[in-house]
Amino acid sequence: MKNNLIISVLMLGLLTNGWAVFYFTLPFYKELIIIGAFSLLIMAAINERFVFLYAITISLVYGAFLTAISFAQQLSGEIQIRYIYSHLLFTSFHLIYWIMMNLLKNIGYQNSELKQQVKLLQKYRKVTKVLTLTEFKDQAEWLLKSSTRNQEEVYFLKYIVDYPKKKVKQNLQETLEKVALQSIRQKYDLVSSETGSIYLLLKNTSLAGTEVVKERFWEKSHAELNFVDPPFKVEKEQVRDIEHLNQLLGQNL
Repeated sequence: MKNNLIISVLMLGLLTNGWAVFYFTLPFYKELIIIGAFSLLIMAAINERFVFLYAITISLVYGAFLTAISFAQQLSGEIQIRYIYSHLLFTSFHLIYWIMMNLLKNIGYQNSELKQQVKLLQKYRKVTKVLTLTEFKDQAEWLLKSSTRNQEEVYFLKYIVDYPKKKVKQNLQETLEKVALQSIRQKYDLVSSETGSIYLLLKNTSLAGTEVVKERFWEKSHAELNFVDPPFKVEKEQVRDIEHLNQLLGQNL
C-alpha cells in the first residue's frame, strides 16, 4: 500500500513537471519535452548502475548550456530566472524518474525473491506430486548418510523423456512421473523431476532390486501409453554420496 502511494506521487510529479514546462513555455520547452521523452527510454534501457549517472550528467550539461548562453548574450535577470526554472524542472524530472525506477526495480526484486522462497518451501510438484528438486536433494542427503552408516547400497535411475513435440513431451513426462511413483516403495524411495528428466533414488537395494523397479516402470508405462518404442531412455548408477548425486543430476554444487 505504501509503495503504491509513493509510485502514484512520483508519477504525479512527473506529469506535473512536464505540464509546467509546456504551460509556462519556458526557454527551449519543445526541446526539453523531446529530450525528456528520449530520457525515459534511455534510462529504462541502460544498466541500473548508470541511470543516476545519466540523470546527473544530462542535468549538468543542460545547466552548463544555459549558463553559457546567459553569459554570451548578456541576458536580463528576468530571462535568467526563467532559465533557472527551466533547469530545475529538467533536473527534477530526471531525478523523479530515477527514484521511481529504483523503487519499481526493488519491488520487482522483492517479488522474485518471494517467489523463489515459495518455490523452495514447496515439497511436491502440483500435478504429479513428485518431490521438487530442492526437497529431493534435502531428503537424499539424509538418505545417503543413513545408508552409509548402515552399509546399504543406493541406486539412482534417470529417465530421459525423448519426444520431439514440446506439448506432447510435457504430457508424457507427467504420465511417467505418476508411473514412477507407482513403481517405487512408498515412503522409502524418492522421486523427483525437472524438464525432460525423471529421477528415482532407491534406498537399500541391490542391482537386482533396481532391475525389478525398471521392469515395473516399463510395464506400468506401457500399460498407460501403449507404445511400440518407449518414449524414454534410462540411465542407472550406484550412488556413493551427495556430491556424487549432484554430479549425476548435473549440478556440481
